[in-house]
Amino acid sequence: MAGHDRKEPPFLERLAKFNEVLQIGAFTPYFIVYGEQAYLRNQSRDAVREALLDGGDPQMNCAVFTGSDFTAREVIDLAETLPFFAPRRVILFESTGLWGREMTQEADALADYFGTQPETTFFVFSEPGIDRKRRLYTKMAGGKAGGASILACENVEDATLRKWIQARLRREGKTIDGAVLALFRQYAGDDMMNIASETDKLISFLGDRQAVTSEDIRAICTPVVQDRIFEMIDAIAGGERDRSMGIYMDLIRLQTPPQVILSLLQKQYNRLLQIRELQRQTQDTAEIARVVGLPVWMLRRLYPLVGRYRSAAQLERILDACVQADADYKSGQMTDRIALEALITAL
Repeated sequence: MAGHDRKEPPFLERLAKFNEVLQIGAFTPYFIVYGEQAYLRNQSRDAVREALLDGGDPQMNCAVFTGSDFTAREVIDLAETLPFFAPRRVILFESTGLWGREMTQEADALADYFGTQPETTFFVFSEPGIDRKRRLYTKMAGGKAGGASILACENVEDATLRKWIQARLRREGKTIDGAVLALFRQYAGDDMMNIASETDKLISFLGDRQAVTSEDIRAICTPVVQDRIFEMIDAIAGGERDRSMGIYMDLIRLQTPPQVILSLLQKQYNRLLQIRELQRQTQDTAEIARVVGLPVWMLRRLYPLVGRYRSAAQLERILDACVQADADYKSGQMTDRIALEALITAL
């Protein structure tokens, strides 16, 4: 489920191109939204679903598959069903196991089917990570089954994140200057789900005041959540369950939403797997940093964590477990907190 090494255009350019397909109604049979930024994935997933349904009843015309608890046969049976008083039927896959080894047979069966479905059936994938080498991907993206619209929700530029933060604050009548914004970025990291959570906390804390100050950030924002996630991953690698649960409880006491913690775990494990695979191809640290979208100093900080895991397969198993926990929460099988605690205990 690792990422890719092709140089991507800036995120806003990728997003504009993706949204153009929705705006003009030039729908492809497949939409693939993937990457470490869960906030962006969720937004784009909803936009695609709304555009495809075009007012049709989502209860009747949209089926959602999460985790690994489904078969290709179930998907195909639904895909063959014509929409009910609507122009299209939507099959949505969210945080599934289709990109892991355990569901290779189901993924290949879907790849064989793609290209034969009714013209009214559309498939949407919203995934933390994908594997571009799998038949499932190449069948869709290669155009052999009609073509795919693809959006990578990752490697969002710092300038874009800063403008996004300022816009969120501006909508609530708040302002933040350059130096204070730089401090906020240090606290909130680069995960947009976490940034949104920390921004909301700031807005509530400010009350009637307009300008955000450094003192506000130090008083209310959770310091360096990403660093605590790295500590948790290190504890998990060492089999230190009590320590990993202790870090988790610290984050909860600091009002970090469980969904944010889970999102960051997925993001960092995907990144560790990507780094490990890239290390097999090159020892050029600068090149690896470019591909994964990290500063060199942060990449060097992650190298020891990568070395704590015996193999890429071990990282893949953990990442699959993170994806399953996310699916269990999103499908309503359990709360986000229970899903996260079960995951940490099991790793």
